[in-house]
Amino acid sequence: FTLKSGAAKQAIFRTGELPVLPKHFWESKDFETSSEVTPLLSGPYKIGKVDIGSSITLERVPDFWGKDLNVYQGRFNFDQVRFDFYRDQSIAFEAFKSDEFDIFYDYTAKNWAQGYDFPALNSGKVIKEAIPHSIPSGTQGFFFNTRRDLFSDRRVRQALSHLFDFEWTNAALFHNAYTRNLSYFPNSRYASSGLPSEAELALLE
Repeated sequence: FTLKSGAAKQAIFRTGELPVLPKHFWESKDFETSSEVTPLLSGPYKIGKVDIGSSITLERVPDFWGKDLNVYQGRFNFDQVRFDFYRDQSIAFEAFKSDEFDIFYDYTAKNWAQGYDFPALNSGKVIKEAIPHSIPSGTQGFFFNTRRDLFSDRRVRQALSHLFDFEWTNAALFHNAYTRNLSYFPNSRYASSGLPSEAELALLE
């Protein structure tokens, strides 16, 4: 790729995100109608059995080109890895309760508070645990377009913020599962904390 002079730095990252597809594999196939074509992969696994919309099984490639690289040591130890697909979260949860698979990530506050009363959990075969972490997280919220006159006044934005009753919403709808973000960059060294330092103040000014 040749980027024009003055191109945004982000363009380099976007270019790097593009998947590389082998020409010799695709040139004899209709790429536009290839949903059922098993693609050629370059990683430690190849695609084995596929049940479209239900499951996919990956099979380990014994002569994987990167198997001796340091970064891959101790990884990819399973000969087969199977992924089952569930189009509905509630159906997936029922399958988990029925011992169809081993780990269920629950992101629904109501289900976390009220859905865990089943035999496997009560007997100790299933462990329910909230695992704290310090991974930098994304931000969810309402973002106002301050280029519009309506939102350019910070007092208007502050008034709208006061109108949203987070404490009631969290208690009444989400079983007190959430905490308010105090930064655009929570769980990272870029998160705001306290008053700005001298250097930070200089940048802000």
